[in-house]
Amino acid sequence: MNNETIKKIALENGFKLKDQPDGSTDLNPYVYEFAKAIAANAIANIDVVELVSIGLRHADVEGFAYQDMQDALNHASAKALRDLV
Repeated sequence: MNNETIKKIALENGFKLKDQPDGSTDLNPYVYEFAKAIAANAIANIDVVELVSIGLRHADVEGFAYQDMQDALNHASAKALRDLV
């Protein structure tokens, strides 16, 4: 999760921009640190690949083998998780 995403979500939820030592206005640095810690904790406590693969096992997806879908999911999920933190 990048700082722009954090700022957008924070502002949508009532956080306010504050004057910073360099003269700019931004969220205080601890807000970004806190948001990243929350995101990392959430990722550490949920197995996204397993949850989605359970759904795929029960889905009737014509034209694709389950293993092909699982391989694609594993690749995409690993990249998505890396991009979040």
